[in-house]
Amino acid sequence: MAAMRRPLSFDPAIADRRLLGALSLAAGLLTLALVLLAAGPGPLEPGELLPYFQAHRARYAISASVTLLWMLAAIPFLATLKEMLGAERRSLALAATLLSTCGVALLGFGTFVSIGSFFALDTVSSGIAARMQGPYQAAIWRALGFLLSDPGLMTLGGGQLLFSWLAMRTNVGRWLVIVGFIGGIAGLLTLAVFQTPMLALVQLASFALCALAAGVALIRNGAPQNVTR
Repeated sequence: MAAMRRPLSFDPAIADRRLLGALSLAAGLLTLALVLLAAGPGPLEPGELLPYFQAHRARYAISASVTLLWMLAAIPFLATLKEMLGAERRSLALAATLLSTCGVALLGFGTFVSIGSFFALDTVSSGIAARMQGPYQAAIWRALGFLLSDPGLMTLGGGQLLFSWLAMRTNVGRWLVIVGFIGGIAGLLTLAVFQTPMLALVQLASFALCALAAGVALIRNGAPQNVTR
C-alpha cells in the first residue's frame, strides 16, 4: 500500500510557490483569527444582544474585515491544494475544489451578513418603536446566524473530505490526513446534530492546520535552486 503513495506535486505552481505558500499560511492564520474572534459570552437574552454588540463594536468590525480577508486567502489556497493533490485524479480534485470554494464563499457571506445585521440594527435603533422591536429583531438575526453558516460549513466539509481522500494517495503525513477527515466529517454533521459552534470549531481548526502545513511545504520547496525550467 505504501508503494502506491506518490509525492506531492509542486510542478504546476513551481513559479509561484512562495506567493501561494504565503497565501496558504495567511489562510491558516486568518482561520485561527476567525475562531478566536468568534468566541463570545454564553447565551444572552434578547434584550442583552444589542448592548453587548455596542460594547464590543470594534471586535465585530474586526471580525467582518477578517472574514473578507479570509475568503481572499482561502480560495487561492484551495486552488493550490487542487494542483498539489490532484495530479492523477483531476475530476475528483476539481469536485473537491468547487465544493470547498463554494463553502468558503457561502460561509464568508453568511458570517459577514450576520455581523452586518447588528450594525444595521444599531444604526436604526433610535426612537421608541425601534428600541422596543430591536431586542426581538436581534434575537431573530442571532438565530439566523446559524442557518446562514450551516450551508457553507457543510459544503466546505464535503470538499475537505474529498481533499483528504486524495491526500491518502500521496506522501502527506497520516496525522494530517486524519485531521482533514475529522474536519470534513464535522462540517457535514453541522446541521444534522445541531451543534454548529462546536463542530465549526473542529472544522475550522482542521482547515487552519491543513493550510499552514501546505504553506510550509510550498515555501520550503520554493527555493530558487529547486526551480527547474
